[in-house]
Amino acid sequence: MVGIDASWFIHHHLRQYHGEIDEGNHSRAVLRTLEVAAEARKQSIEFHFVFDGAVPPCKLATVSARRKRFGFKRTWNLQRDIIAGLKHDGFCCTVAPYEAEAQLVYMERCGMIQSVAACDADYFALGVRKLWWELRLNHNHAWGAFYDMDRLDTVDLTGCCPDVCFMRDAQRTHGEFAVQIFSLEWQ
Repeated sequence: MVGIDASWFIHHHLRQYHGEIDEGNHSRAVLRTLEVAAEARKQSIEFHFVFDGAVPPCKLATVSARRKRFGFKRTWNLQRDIIAGLKHDGFCCTVAPYEAEAQLVYMERCGMIQSVAACDADYFALGVRKLWWELRLNHNHAWGAFYDMDRLDTVDLTGCCPDVCFMRDAQRTHGEFAVQIFSLEWQ
């Protein structure tokens, strides 16, 4: 089971529907989410979507600025409609008490999921062990990078910038596949 950060999924996989989302029409965004989850399931990849809960008071200003910058609104109604669709089709989902990042790392540590799919350096600071970075799914194709922190000795964080994948500086010192770029295609 792969825990997937629903906010990341929405921003990276549903941008094409931003106009409809802004108008409150979520049907195609929900259908696209269900299509991606169903395609993954056909290939024995089971997703557990984790949604952000309440915005921590200390992040209210940051969240407001992000909403303006990203150009479309990720609303509670959108989240509610996606959750309803996922539940209806039998997919797992959870709403975190606050942010999905901490919930996903907790779930990984407890063995509820085997890895996390997202694109946020916060996961490394929170102690994620296995991360699918920039996992891209498109009909019959998946690609991205997989990081197995159990096989990495050190990570150089010098010169990091939040918009750049800092893992490019990871030092592979034991284990051939600590950092693996992958591309999978299925029928």
